[in-house]
Amino acid sequence: MVRFKNRYILVDYTDMPFDDQPTERTLLRIIKETSQNMMGELFLAKIAYSLQIKYFSHGRAIIRVPRDHATDLQACLFVIRGMKVLQISGVIRGIQKRLFELMRRELRRELT
Repeated sequence: MVRFKNRYILVDYTDMPFDDQPTERTLLRIIKETSQNMMGELFLAKIAYSLQIKYFSHGRAIIRVPRDHATDLQACLFVIRGMKVLQISGVIRGIQKRLFELMRRELRRELT
């Protein structure tokens, strides 16, 4: 049995200019369009089977991508206006720890 190795990318999309309320579908569409324009249709076909948004809330998202193409997708994400890559990890638990840390820091700031 073959195991598919993935990378998880934590991004911040709070500064992105959306016409209305952002959804997972619109964010995924923007990522796919940008990666197709930058890297071509072959790249999009290589990542399409595993590209998925695992978490989408409070201005942050966790994106799953195949390990072999994580750096290429990261380059595509840097081009998208208003999107910041915060961390990349091989396991989702590492990304979740970083996400909880950021959320705790924001909550402390709001409460003080």
